[in-house]
Amino acid sequence: MSDACPPSDTVAGGRADFDTNIRQLQDDSTRYHFPPLTKLSGVGDAAFLNTSGQDTAQVYLMKSGTYFRIELFCGPATCASWSAALARRVAARIKAK
Repeated sequence: MSDACPPSDTVAGGRADFDTNIRQLQDDSTRYHFPPLTKLSGVGDAAFLNTSGQDTAQVYLMKSGTYFRIELFCGPATCASWSAALARRVAARIKAK
């Protein structure tokens, strides 16, 4: 397996979409016994990391009225750290409205 971890997609939305999706993910985590979302401190206005898969990680990020999701496919040892690092870089580039 390669160490390369290309981004798979981003989805834009607003605060209502962010809140709805985070609530649904938290409910699913409890209902289906997935690992809980991890809150990422210092990333945008709010950010959560989901590592329910062995080789995937998703970051749900809210910054300055913009919501987006970043999903990475990578090795289990690097997925969480790479996803969080990428989310921090993206959040730093979003300008306040």
